[in-house]
Amino acid sequence: MLSYLRLQSVKLSQTAEYWLILVESGEYDTTGMAMEHVFKETKIVAVKRDGESKHEEINVNTKVKIFKNQREDEIAEANAQLDTKKANWSRDTKIAEVKASKAISLIEAELQREVEFKNALTLTEKLRAQNLSKAIVTNKIKVQKAKWELLNKQRVVDSVLYEQEK
Repeated sequence: MLSYLRLQSVKLSQTAEYWLILVESGEYDTTGMAMEHVFKETKIVAVKRDGESKHEEINVNTKVKIFKNQREDEIAEANAQLDTKKANWSRDTKIAEVKASKAISLIEAELQREVEFKNALTLTEKLRAQNLSKAIVTNKIKVQKAKWELLNKQRVVDSVLYEQEK
């Protein structure tokens, strides 16, 4: 802004020099009124240029404000989009956690079912083995009893035969 004012000052002094050149060359009347007129015009030009510079400064400040407001709007919009994305990411994360939790629960239930099935098979085999052992022992007892009875019967028959042979 300062350089613009310096430029205006140079232009004003050039205008005054132009009038002085006109006066010195005789092309312009050097009466007091003419000089007064030159200074009035110079002052009018200076005031006009000062007004233009202030107007230009206001325009620049307005454009800066508009740009700042636009940037603030863009930043606010970007922050809103970021917040929306964060919310979506958070929701997606929670959904993934719930799905993972359900998947883990299903896997645990399947494993528990398999464990219970294998425990049932083990218990069945154990009971089968116990029943088989009991059956084998009972069978051996019956066989031994049958042999003992056969042996007793054979002794009785032998003793009867021995008695008859005598």
